[in-house]
Amino acid sequence: MKIGAREIILPAVGFAIGAVVAALLTATAFWLIRNSPTQSTSRADAITQRCFDTLLAATAANNYDQFVSVADDTFRSRITPVAFESISQSLAPRMQRGCTPTYLGQFQQNGAQVSLWRLAFSDGGDDRLARMSMSQ
Repeated sequence: MKIGAREIILPAVGFAIGAVVAALLTATAFWLIRNSPTQSTSRADAITQRCFDTLLAATAANNYDQFVSVADDTFRSRITPVAFESISQSLAPRMQRGCTPTYLGQFQQNGAQVSLWRLAFSDGGDDRLARMSMSQ
């Protein structure tokens, strides 16, 4: 049995059409994400930035009181001094050698505004993802 041009051309055309449709759907999805009203610009608002900077500085300095200074009672009860010390001891040395936080964006969850941050360390080790939730 011989394969004719028709048997080759029809699947090739179908594949090409599928690839174009997939590309259009992907481009549309990226456009929607980038232009979504809940998608942030490249910077956090002033209050979010100030709170995050406080948390970051407190972690680097192993200062629990500073860390909870921007927290509500629920947060304070969940992050005990012992738990904070453990986190601070693991991150502070890396942060003190150099840490670049990058704001990734924000979203709504359970009535709170949640922001995401990438922490890139100068030591070349793994980055960390920081999540900060703020409510009224």
